[in-house]
Amino acid sequence: MALRGLGDSLRASGACGGSCRRGVCAPFLPFSLAFASGAMLYVVSDELIPESHSHGHEYEVTLGYVSGFLIVLTVSRLLTALG
Repeated sequence: MALRGLGDSLRASGACGGSCRRGVCAPFLPFSLAFASGAMLYVVSDELIPESHSHGHEYEVTLGYVSGFLIVLTVSRLLTALG
């Protein structure tokens, strides 16, 4: 129980410290987000797509992947145009 409280207090102090240093960290935000999205794309392409293709649903999975990408791209472009 004491370790849980210690972990929570460390997280809270880290969040407050990061919030206070947001001016210093702001230039690194696009790079860290790009790294995180690249890591997610690697996990999806390395593990999820081959697993879904191994069950005989190649066409449906590929169609879903491409249509999902196009939907996200369209929404992103619309939000950029509106804002």
